Amino acid sequence: MDLRRARERVGLTQTELAAQLNVSQSMVSRYETNVGQAPFDLVVRWLSACGTDLATAIREFANAVDLGGGLDPGRPYELLDRDLILIERHIKTVLPESSTAMTPGAPNPKKLEELLRRWRKKPTVLLSGKIESGKFRLAKFLLGIDLVPSRNTKTTTLPMFIRHLDEQPQWQPEQVWILDSTFDPRRWDDEDHCAGCKLISGGFQTLRDHGSRVRDNSIRLERAAGAALIYVDSRVLHACDLIVLPSTGETGPEDTCLNISFRLADIFIYASARLDHLEYRDFDAMLDIARWLPCVESEPSSLFPTLANLFVVATNANKGFSDKELGKIRKRAARRIFRYLKESSGSDTHQSFSEDLLESRIFTFWEKLLKRNTRLAAELLDVLSTHMPRRLMASVSSHLAQFEKDGMDFYARQGETYSRIRRGLNRLKRDADEVLAREETRNDNL
Repeated sequence: MDLRRARERVGLTQTELAAQLNVSQSMVSRYETNVGQAPFDLVVRWLSACGTDLATAIREFANAVDLGGGLDPGRPYELLDRDLILIERHIKTVLPESSTAMTPGAPNPKKLEELLRRWRKKPTVLLSGKIESGKFRLAKFLLGIDLVPSRNTKTTTLPMFIRHLDEQPQWQPEQVWILDSTFDPRRWDDEDHCAGCKLISGGFQTLRDHGSRVRDNSIRLERAAGAALIYVDSRVLHACDLIVLPSTGETGPEDTCLNISFRLADIFIYASARLDHLEYRDFDAMLDIARWLPCVESEPSSLFPTLANLFVVATNANKGFSDKELGKIRKRAARRIFRYLKESSGSDTHQSFSEDLLESRIFTFWEKLLKRNTRLAAELLDVLSTHMPRRLMASVSSHLAQFEKDGMDFYARQGETYSRIRRGLNRLKRDADEVLAREETRNDNL
């Protein structure tokens, strides 16, 4: 269950809740991160202080973590999208382009429209891992859909770019497009670009035939496949787009599509079936993630928890492991990853990692054992439904305030210019009147 969400829903700070429960603020923070460590009686009092009870909290969490339907973070951007449409209409009415475009220093409607397009983009979740790391099981956990239904190993051979079915453009009537290696993920919405890269289209069978190791080799494509565009009806995609990368080592570091995918990602999920036996590919992958992971907690007013957009997932946390054994595996894995990141020369990361912080970002997963998925689901829901929308709203608020200030400054300067011109014109008029008066006097004297 999600203790943090219960607290935030009623607007309590950690300090305020700690006072009500007669515990320290640090204890509240620790139990929000590790729900399983919280004593049962404290959980009951916690939920009561937040206006709910244990049965309701369990029911809500079970609904959110329905393995049949995937995670359900709600529609956190629905109101924002509506507001952005109103803002766009407003700027087209109040700030027509022709009135300001040619005036130096004027607020630029085109710049604001570009920001509006950027704000409409949901955060991107990037899922990666080695061969047989459990990526497809994690993808099914998120989406509630088996992308490549097969009894065989479900290994991706193409980067998969996945959005909600509601966002499917009219020019892409099929749910799956297989594209060639020239596809640029930044131009996903560009009809001409996607049509030029298109090799074949269809349904999920097309994805199975050309995007996994269980492909149908009897079907030949005119060019090598490089990516798959996919639209599915999944609740989690109301809050994010999803990229599922080929297994670590399937593509080289020079792969353009892969590099762009890393740059597009806001949230990284790295799957590993054996965190107790990490290999060089795991370490190299973690180094790549460390280099590209956005340092969103440093952004002004984002209030984003440190490293909350990183999830390292042990996907083989079956009932053969005790909770104590899994705790030791997490600790050893964090120690080894931290040591590698620290010792790797030239690791130009945006983040400051610590061993304890890395350990807090390692999660367990096993689709048949709900308790092993609880913390992963709770924190993913928290990031997707609370922290990412809050980050975006902070950006929107900051930019709109700056745009308003620029506009006020511009029109204030325009007013000052008008006043100076008016004073100058009055001065010229007085001078002209004096000249005319002198001329009239001189003519009278003549």
